[in-house]
Amino acid sequence: MLKRWRKIKLTEFEFSQLIINSEVVLQRSNTVVFTPNNTGPNWLGIKNATINMFPNEYLLLPQSYSSSLLSKEQTIKFLSLLKEKGAQFIIFSGLPDYTLEWIQEVHKLDIKIGVIFHGGQSEFTNNSSKQKQMSQILSLVKKGVIVRVGVVKKGLKESLEHLTKIKIHKLTPVSIKSKDIEIKKFSDKKIHIGVFGNASFNKNRHTQVLAASLIENSQIHVISPNEFSYAVDNSRIITHNNLNKENFLKLLGSMDINLYVSYSESWGQVITESISMGVPCLASNNSGVFDSNETLKSALLVSDYDNPYEIAKKIKSVLRMNLKEEYEAFIESLNNEAKSLVQEFKNSRP
Repeated sequence: MLKRWRKIKLTEFEFSQLIINSEVVLQRSNTVVFTPNNTGPNWLGIKNATINMFPNEYLLLPQSYSSSLLSKEQTIKFLSLLKEKGAQFIIFSGLPDYTLEWIQEVHKLDIKIGVIFHGGQSEFTNNSSKQKQMSQILSLVKKGVIVRVGVVKKGLKESLEHLTKIKIHKLTPVSIKSKDIEIKKFSDKKIHIGVFGNASFNKNRHTQVLAASLIENSQIHVISPNEFSYAVDNSRIITHNNLNKENFLKLLGSMDINLYVSYSESWGQVITESISMGVPCLASNNSGVFDSNETLKSALLVSDYDNPYEIAKKIKSVLRMNLKEEYEAFIESLNNEAKSLVQEFKNSRP
């Protein structure tokens, strides 16, 4: 625990590299999209979603968990350099703890500001700091400091527009499968099932692992730690840790089926990444991910998502299906819509 909260400073070399990376972005665009770098699984989903949505404009911000690694002086110098190099629009994709401080500094430089909230309402539960942050962000929108707001969670656009009378943009993450990624399936004749949510309560890992264990001859893959030995023999659990993007996609693609049946989800990037790799992924009906495809909605959504026996029945049903052509059509349609929404967000007038 002490290690997590120990203040880490950005070295001068690392700061120089951040400057170089920002100059590369500004050679392509006058828009810069900030997204926080991950610490293990923390912020990994938002980071990957941002990279896919803004491949030419994203810039990774060095941080530890939700704390910036830049000193106050480095932050001011960095933002001033962005202004000098021609930055006209800065988008904060993901809202770590230091976001409001940075927004104030960007505003002083007369650079347009946008924000994208990737979360959902459930993360405000018993979280006064998040509640305060969102209240202040909406206040800054009303004052014209923030000129564009994007959300990912289904229904949040309409709800916030009704409550605040502010224009809100709905965004959908893009799912990209690299043509260079080689997928190798396991040859041990076992049924490999991925449960790749993190260890937070809302990811519902224990219910899903128990469901996977009900499948005969199954091998269950999880992100570390293994918390399941109270119910499932350790020989049936394989843990994975510190995977980069390419290796994570390889792992997703090597499964026979993936599970992402969470209690609450803003979108569920793992779901569409799995589908893009040609692997089915069960999901809860809480993010709208399959709303545009009735076939996949019927096949892959789990209504009784707190019931391991019902999830196991769904796994068995899906493993008997061949929906690969449906997956390809779904991802193509989804990505076309997602890219259109990103362009609308970037180019719309305040």
